Amino acid sequence: MMNSKTLSLLLALILSVGLYGTAAAQNTFRVGDTVVVPDGRTGKVEAFKDQDLVKVKFGENDSKYFLLKDVKEAVDPSAPVFRVGDRVAVKATNKEGVVESITDKRDGAKGKFGPGKYDFQWVFFKDLITPQAAALQRSREQDELKQKPIRAQFEDDAKPFASVITNFAHVYDSKYQIGFTVPDDPAAYEKSRKELEGLAVVCQKYPNLTNPPRAYADSISQNPADWCKMAEQRTSLIKKMQMKMGETYAKGEADLWKLKIAEAMRNDIGTIYDNLQMLLYDRPSWEQKNMEGSRKRYAYAGEKVPAEVFASLNEKVDELKARIEREAPARNWEKPEYADVALEAMVRRAFPAKYPGGQLLKTGMTYATWKSSDDTSLVGTVPGYKVYRTEIGKYRFKNGRMLIKLPNQPFCQSRDFTVEQTKTGGAYSGTKLNGFNDKGIFVKCP
Repeated sequence: MMNSKTLSLLLALILSVGLYGTAAAQNTFRVGDTVVVPDGRTGKVEAFKDQDLVKVKFGENDSKYFLLKDVKEAVDPSAPVFRVGDRVAVKATNKEGVVESITDKRDGAKGKFGPGKYDFQWVFFKDLITPQAAALQRSREQDELKQKPIRAQFEDDAKPFASVITNFAHVYDSKYQIGFTVPDDPAAYEKSRKELEGLAVVCQKYPNLTNPPRAYADSISQNPADWCKMAEQRTSLIKKMQMKMGETYAKGEADLWKLKIAEAMRNDIGTIYDNLQMLLYDRPSWEQKNMEGSRKRYAYAGEKVPAEVFASLNEKVDELKARIEREAPARNWEKPEYADVALEAMVRRAFPAKYPGGQLLKTGMTYATWKSSDDTSLVGTVPGYKVYRTEIGKYRFKNGRMLIKLPNQPFCQSRDFTVEQTKTGGAYSGTKLNGFNDKGIFVKCP
């Protein structure tokens, strides 16, 4: 049987070892506190997730999750130095006492934390705070207790506005998740504005509302004070969303054209489609035709598409232009070996309407004779089958090639065309220009 003195010593030892070994794992970190992570870097607490994760921010766009138990409080060079006789408090419990002695390594102290003979504990210095800091910590905890019913009531009152908050949260702060429905027209923006105005009225009833100290990192629903900040900033927030949508569309459109340029760069022959030629040599017309999505969305915000959104696209445009300027002067137009005066005259008549301001310099025919093609069409179905009709030699055509020079372009180019006839009643008739090819190869002019 243990006597009472032995039992008291054992309990004191257990309490001492327990506190000494676990105080570091128990912490009262709040958002904004400076901490040290396992790899030695120092950052600030950005948010908490679940019960054991903390998100630490080291710089712009540089945040990372860590286990809460692995994160330590940063050493504060201005922190008080404790001496024998100083009043102190244990950070994890706020229990106050007096320093009785200092460890040999001078990294901790033995403190008397109660009236009993054995009410002492060994505690690391980093786990001790001043009574003033303990009082501040208690004040924070009391404030948090007061906030809980306030937040609960706010959640009920603000519930009708949860959707608009979710949709705009990622624009207010990029740490929040992107909403399920993003407004994308004037009516939707006006609806959002009215909802945020309604939320602002609710927020007037909660002037002292705060976010909980350990909110989920990417969940706006856990941060009610941010709801009210968003409502207050509704005008700038809506414009920010409009600008964000414009930027998103502009980036998507620019990325699409970068892919088209990449495809052209891979083409060994040097073929460039009309839409890319417009991008290279008639930029205003290209923007008017192809940037409607971003232009419209920037207009919602009363802005024009910023020139800088084209920066990465312009780099690719310059690469393609450089290739053309390098290869075209060394490339001659190859005149076809055949001719058809009547058909080539038809091409010359149609050219001005297709290419206003362009010059048709030379023409020629690729084929000496007509080539035929069949026509296949669906005429009906039977169970499990489709029935088609094929008309042999329904059409015949001749291909040709021309040398042209288009406005605002530094080189001539070679283009193909097709002339076609249709068989009716056993005879071909109705000669027509089937179309000019929508791509060309840049060559040197004669």
